[in-house]
Amino acid sequence: MLHYILKKKLNLDPARDVKIVPLGDGPSILPALEKGVVDAAVLTTPTRLLANRMGFREMLDFDEMGIPYPYVGVSTLKVNVKKNPEITVRLVRTLMEGIQIFKTNKETSMAVMRKYLRGANDDILEETYHYFSAKIQRTPYPSADAVLTAIDMMSVQFPQAKAVDDNEIIDTSFVKQSESGISR
Repeated sequence: MLHYILKKKLNLDPARDVKIVPLGDGPSILPALEKGVVDAAVLTTPTRLLANRMGFREMLDFDEMGIPYPYVGVSTLKVNVKKNPEITVRLVRTLMEGIQIFKTNKETSMAVMRKYLRGANDDILEETYHYFSAKIQRTPYPSADAVLTAIDMMSVQFPQAKAVDDNEIIDTSFVKQSESGISR
């Protein structure tokens, strides 16, 4: 994603204009930013909220740039779906039930986030909940625009990716099938 944005959106050469240092996940990146080991970092929520509270300024917001990106999704090989379609339906239904709980039961959602986002205070948890509750679709249909962006990103390194038909990648049938089994 970073290479794509630097090259396609900011007209920078990632190999020449910036030095990219892989540092791992958010909790690993934030101390490097704080100690001046790096000048900038790509952070996800809630780590970006912590960085803002520490006085760091947000330079770019990928969402605000209008770049649809499939950063959350469920993928598998077609052979797996053909071999076990009932497992795929159960997985999608479980995902949809989890989304429904997240969107309708804030107290439970906050408790789960508190468990897994160790060290995040209540304000950060609250902001994180509001951020994701606004972003997560109630019904998780795949975004064709996001898939097209991913294909475009991949084509920079693998030109043959441009020949990929997004209709061959996206299958909405399991979401449609699961929709009927989820109570609203």
